[in-house]
Amino acid sequence: MRPYQRSARPSGVETLQRASLFLLALVALAFAVYMSVEVYSEFYSEGPPYFGRRENMDKWENPLPWLAAVDGGIILLIGWVGWHLSRR
Repeated sequence: MRPYQRSARPSGVETLQRASLFLLALVALAFAVYMSVEVYSEFYSEGPPYFGRRENMDKWENPLPWLAAVDGGIILLIGWVGWHLSRR
């Protein structure tokens, strides 16, 4: 086998790298799901500190712009990891 050719079987280092990237993608996905559920439940729930929608509307912000940015970044990260793992 020539030095520039890759072997048919991945080495232990390559397997560890693939497993680490897959674990990173899973952790990022779990983080994105947790943050999305937490933000939606906090901003759109009926409980305190809002009591009624009119009391604190001057302090209320729409969470969708920064939530979309975070979720978009996570989707890009997961897409990159999927692309990196699929190319061999």
